[in-house]
Amino acid sequence: MSQIPSHKIKYGKRVLDIRQNVGEVIVHCSDKSVFHGDLLIGVDGAYSAVRQCLYNDLDSKGLLPKQDKTPMNYQYDCLVGVTEPLDPHQNTALFDKFSDLQTVLGKASTYSYWCIPLTDFRISWMVVKYHDKGKKYAEDTLFKLSDWGSDAAELMSYEYRGLKTPYGCDLGSLIDSTPPGAMSKVMLEEKFYKTWHSGRVVLAGDGKCT
Repeated sequence: MSQIPSHKIKYGKRVLDIRQNVGEVIVHCSDKSVFHGDLLIGVDGAYSAVRQCLYNDLDSKGLLPKQDKTPMNYQYDCLVGVTEPLDPHQNTALFDKFSDLQTVLGKASTYSYWCIPLTDFRISWMVVKYHDKGKKYAEDTLFKLSDWGSDAAELMSYEYRGLKTPYGCDLGSLIDSTPPGAMSKVMLEEKFYKTWHSGRVVLAGDGKCT
């Protein structure tokens, strides 16, 4: 980023449409701004607007593979949070020079969890729970916003408070040290896309493999 001229870095842009011709690719944004370029690389995450525009164009031409038309697979609920600064004397891992990711995998359980020391004596933690409730459950849950708010995160957290962390404390201790606005319930979706480029548009990162 330091090598890119500051006037070429744009913030707050939302891609609405992409057009290609022989000589260039044209990007239309929600604020009515238009950008012209030789190559467009979509690195805009799992719900990539660049991918959506590219796939809509290919689908209208009958060129989009059937595999890329199916929805993402949703089988995991995730609870994630970041604590307030903790007392490093009670958790000496916070004194370490390097951050050491700790992962706990249950042998016969449907969940796993991670703890990662951060700067300023904080700890990032995450619990991932697997479910196999079928496509109907996934589709219904995607549209129930109440399932993903702060209340839902707090409710989900009660299920995991007794889990033992690698630091000698229960996960509940880390949850209690996490501000309400720093804890979220998230759905994790997975999908491998076959189409990752066409013409002057290329997908990268989560945009092509979620």
